[in-house]
Amino acid sequence: MPLPGQRICNICRQGTGKLECSSCSSRIHSLCLSAPPGTRYVGVPEAKLQLHPKDAPSRIIRCDNCTFLEVIRRWPSPSPEDKNRIELIRLARLDGQRCFAPSTRVKYWTYIHGADGFITFEHEVLGGTRIVPRYAGEPVSVDGLVMWMEHLARSGGREGKGRSASTLRSASAAVASFVTDARAGLSPFDEFPQPRRVLEGILRRIGSSSDQQLPISLEVLKEFTSALLEAQPPDFVARRTALQHLIHFLGGYRGSEVYSLLASDVRVYREGEYTPSGIKITRDTEHIEILLRGSKTDQRTHVLRTVIAARTASFDVLSLVVDYMEDRRALGIPTDAPLFLKDDNTTPMTNEYYRDRVLRPALRTLKATGFRGLQAAAVKDFGTHSMRIGYATSAREAEVHADIIENHGRWSWVRHRMVKHYGSFSLRNLIAATRPL
Repeated sequence: MPLPGQRICNICRQGTGKLECSSCSSRIHSLCLSAPPGTRYVGVPEAKLQLHPKDAPSRIIRCDNCTFLEVIRRWPSPSPEDKNRIELIRLARLDGQRCFAPSTRVKYWTYIHGADGFITFEHEVLGGTRIVPRYAGEPVSVDGLVMWMEHLARSGGREGKGRSASTLRSASAAVASFVTDARAGLSPFDEFPQPRRVLEGILRRIGSSSDQQLPISLEVLKEFTSALLEAQPPDFVARRTALQHLIHFLGGYRGSEVYSLLASDVRVYREGEYTPSGIKITRDTEHIEILLRGSKTDQRTHVLRTVIAARTASFDVLSLVVDYMEDRRALGIPTDAPLFLKDDNTTPMTNEYYRDRVLRPALRTLKATGFRGLQAAAVKDFGTHSMRIGYATSAREAEVHADIIENHGRWSWVRHRMVKHYGSFSLRNLIAATRPL
């Protein structure tokens, strides 16, 4: 039974949800706004039909009943026709809330509800005064908003030096998204000149250069793999770690991309075989093809193809892939499991685990041996993105054409990239992205 005065969920009629309807003020459970079981949802099989509270950072949303009433001019009934209409309303809400990448939604949530988010700032610094409205008709506190921007600019950040220009731009976008959801109005940065001027002043003052991670050099990569594969008979963990380094580097991958790969996403093409387009593989065109399900710069494409030469100037990638896959089969690890797992062979590897438990310890060990290429660098300045930067740097030094590098690393072009279905690049062009390394 709801308590007196409690605004119960108007869908399940139970308790109080975390989301609030902008029209009827009901408190709704996010689960109650998820698509019903059996809903036909065209897209990748992994498409999620559940609305998460973080999908609506403002916590203000339009409930099914109010949306239905506005469109159909009556309350929904239990009829099959009305159930279908409710499904369409929920699917539209899901797709509308998920126009941003998952990582962007998490960032926006942090800028709104995190330790330095503007809602936290309202409570802890302004004594509860709202700087950003929650409902239509509420004003924006322009002075409060620019105070939060100044607070964010000087708080936190790497080594406590304050936030970067890119972080401040993202936080401003989070405010704009929040206001659009809650107030159905213009962004404060479009509606008022002061927030825009203050942001520009902050960016001019702090500069827009970022503390970019240092690149992993080809020489460091060689030392990594030789230490794992040559100093002792390699075991499963040694092969896995060596292949992690190689795939991450030679694929030009972001960390999130590497650890989204499944073992079934990897295909080896050997001499005498044919590609799906009918190209016969010779020894010179043997390669490993990796399917990447979406990319930061091409999120609408479900499957991208990355081609890595079977044998580069420094590495026999094909043999290592074959040995690693045989090890996995012998251990009974299924092919639909992630390509890289932690030592228990069940828990997926993560960016943080690779950076803190694999990459940086290897760099410390190599630096301790007196390796000259690392003596002037601090290990903390390397991270998972160092592999991607290292690929681009090494490929340019090896005189790989810039277009081939950009295509291989899936960097965003002004014109449409030529990666889908091999595009305008021949197989030899694709292999040339890694062959000289």
